[in-house]
Amino acid sequence: MEKIKAVRGTRDILPEEAGKWQFLESKAREFFSIYNYKEIRTPVFEDISLFIRGVGQGTDIVRKEMYVFEDKKGRKLCLRPEGTAGVMRAFIEHNLGIGNPVNKLFYIGPMFRYERPQAGRYRQHTQIGVELIGSLIPCLDAEVISLAYNYLKDLGLKEIHVHLNSVGCSNCRGKYKDILKEELHKRLNDFCPDCQDRFKLNILRVFDCKVLSCKELLSGTPVITDFICPDCGEHLREVEKYLNLLNVDYERNPRLVRGLDYYTRTTFEIIFLGLGAQNALAAGGRYDKLISELGGDDVPGIGFAAGLDRIIMAVDESKIPWPAFPAPDIYFVPLGAKAYDYLFPLCQKFRLNGLKCEIGYDEKRLLKNHLKEADKLKAKKVVIIGDRELDRGIAIIKMMDTGEQKEIKLEELSPGEKELEKNS
Repeated sequence: MEKIKAVRGTRDILPEEAGKWQFLESKAREFFSIYNYKEIRTPVFEDISLFIRGVGQGTDIVRKEMYVFEDKKGRKLCLRPEGTAGVMRAFIEHNLGIGNPVNKLFYIGPMFRYERPQAGRYRQHTQIGVELIGSLIPCLDAEVISLAYNYLKDLGLKEIHVHLNSVGCSNCRGKYKDILKEELHKRLNDFCPDCQDRFKLNILRVFDCKVLSCKELLSGTPVITDFICPDCGEHLREVEKYLNLLNVDYERNPRLVRGLDYYTRTTFEIIFLGLGAQNALAAGGRYDKLISELGGDDVPGIGFAAGLDRIIMAVDESKIPWPAFPAPDIYFVPLGAKAYDYLFPLCQKFRLNGLKCEIGYDEKRLLKNHLKEADKLKAKKVVIIGDRELDRGIAIIKMMDTGEQKEIKLEELSPGEKELEKNS
């Protein structure tokens, strides 16, 4: 019978790799908590209209990348392709803004996009992200950017840089779009089919195109920062001022627009120089009209998302050591059925008292094989009991680092015994 394999674009995170995800997620929770962000968990599937209205009808995500299906009542749903829209839906639905002028939220979870699989890009991938809702103050843009930047720096990554831009507001963006359309219309047939569609749906999306010939055609076009209004220009300068105060390494990238329609003013990406084309570890921006477009009040916000798969690639590329998986404090070695019956409940007792323990489940195994297994697990000490030890009322404790061993009485073999907990 043919074996069933993981669906293309997905993968299994095996035990020896899962610790990397656990470490990044726990580090994110710890780091975000320091900045006073609280976790929110939203469903992995939503009504498709949430992303059509929120992310944008003309985006690649909505047009080509969403996993869409109907439930048994014929409702059109989709797996979430990104995290922000769902968080904003929850913010509106549960009235989180009442009594809280500023909400700081973060999420961790899987996202789903039907993209061409490649290194650092999977159809199911894990994101961490933050959303700061309720304020237009530029210093908060800088805070969000510095949070993402310092999280990555705290992992030990060095070759990271912030690319910063402003896409203006709805008032000043219109003039730029008109000029850009006039400029590109002359050479529209030279662009790829996707860019020709973007020209009609949302022309700013052409700057997201990865096709080299399209990038070359765009190289001499006007940039949006030459057309933003005085208020948006001042906002950008204030963001830069606060980034300088926070010692964030950034540079202006006037062609950075991001792939979602809800962005206004500040947009940014954090780049790691060692990953080639797939080098963005985190990205985000301001979305001052998103909540109102989803049916809520006129409440501004800013946030970012980061892909854990790509961060892991960056850490590995940088040869930064990952924390070791915690080794067992004690490995119990039963030599015979009677010894196993004695040690099996005792191992449980130690575990329930907070010690990480393992037991050799095959009581017929030779002592040397038990010790090999304990060494493989990097156990700190082993407790050995066989029929002779039970008859004498003793257990043998062996320290795995020094090879030193000693006997103790069985009544002393309990959690809290200094000899057992020493060095644990």
